[in-house]
Amino acid sequence: MNMDSTTPFPGWFDVPAMIERSSPRARSNWWRWVVASALIGLMVAMLSGGSNATADLMIRLFTGVVLVVLMVIGGGVVVALNRAAAAERDQVEQVERAVTLRQWSVAAAILHQLLLRPMLSHRARVEALIYLSNVLGRYHKFAEAIEVQTYLLQTVEMDGMTSFGLRASRAMAMLREDHLLDADRALSEMKRMPGAAETGLFALASIFRDVKTGHHDEAIEQFEKHRDVIARQLGHRSADAHLLVALSYRARGMTDQAAVHFRNATLLAPSIELRRRYPESAVLFESFSAAPAPPEAS
Repeated sequence: MNMDSTTPFPGWFDVPAMIERSSPRARSNWWRWVVASALIGLMVAMLSGGSNATADLMIRLFTGVVLVVLMVIGGGVVVALNRAAAAERDQVEQVERAVTLRQWSVAAAILHQLLLRPMLSHRARVEALIYLSNVLGRYHKFAEAIEVQTYLLQTVEMDGMTSFGLRASRAMAMLREDHLLDADRALSEMKRMPGAAETGLFALASIFRDVKTGHHDEAIEQFEKHRDVIARQLGHRSADAHLLVALSYRARGMTDQAAVHFRNATLLAPSIELRRRYPESAVLFESFSAAPAPPEAS
């Protein structure tokens, strides 16, 4: 599969179908009925054998053969299920590697194959859907990403960190779709989570909201208040916060500060990625010169 991150988003992606069809089905219990029927048949045969030695011998032989066949069938079913589960787990891990390496089209192709059929593991399905929301966001399919994220938050019980990260991604997607009221509501819900207000993700989403709504003084205040936690928790992704606050400084006519933060942003992340993630930053690229990104950020 010779696809790279520049490949356009596949038009055949059907997100609602992927959510619906990937739901694990209840496993069939047909084999239990087979075992029960066989055991009942054996009991009837044994009870009707009487004192005929030949009949008793035939019943014992038949019983042994049936039990061996049932053991072979049961073992085969277990092996097949284990192999299928391992293959499914391997596909999810392939998606994880593709997302980490920014091979978005590769991740999209695997997810399309994986999620259009019932998955065996509920946990693997949840992970696959989270990666799907990441891929959708990469291709600026924010409405579809919000659909997946909302589905997961409403139907899946997740640990606090996973839920918080998903809520932050959904709030950012809402802002990118200009669903400002929904995003503000989502941020308010996040703020009520213990410790959320002091995280880099929440600060970044709040800064983006303030930039989108023209509250540039608040965006600058948010950044200055949380710049240490943003740098510590977000790493190279703190480039996003520098880029956004540069927009606010520029909007306030503070071009020197805007230039400093723009340079910091382009030192931390490739310019092409920043422009893709935040189209509104085009004015910064027209006003200031981007710094060359270090190799590890490219």
